[in-house]
Amino acid sequence: MSRLKLTWAAIITKDSATLWTDGRYTLQARQETDPSVWTIGKIDKTQHWLLQMAEFLADHLPPKSTVALDAWCTPFSMARNIESRLVPKGHRLQPMPEGPDPVISLWKHRPPLPATPVRVHCASGVEQAAGEVR
Repeated sequence: MSRLKLTWAAIITKDSATLWTDGRYTLQARQETDPSVWTIGKIDKTQHWLLQMAEFLADHLPPKSTVALDAWCTPFSMARNIESRLVPKGHRLQPMPEGPDPVISLWKHRPPLPATPVRVHCASGVEQAAGEVR
């Protein structure tokens, strides 16, 4: 289980790859992924997305599967909630091995990071701009 932003998540198993996204990005996901590789799933906003992914995995994985989770991005309490959905169905949860995120390494046409310098915006400027918008 991996993710870069709260708006999407990827589940990659031995036999399938599913990209989960909320309704705002479903069309874009279909346009930018290879349908022979990826299935597009929709995130239900009524439940935390990680718990939805855990339930999906618990129901679709072969018996006694192991799910790897990025422990750097997942609070311990959430990992325990995920584990509580997997263990009753005979699966186990473990941290992903250290190293590069496997999803990022698959992104072959990733645009380069901006080369322009970072600008610090002072809080008073943000407050002033917000006041102008109101």
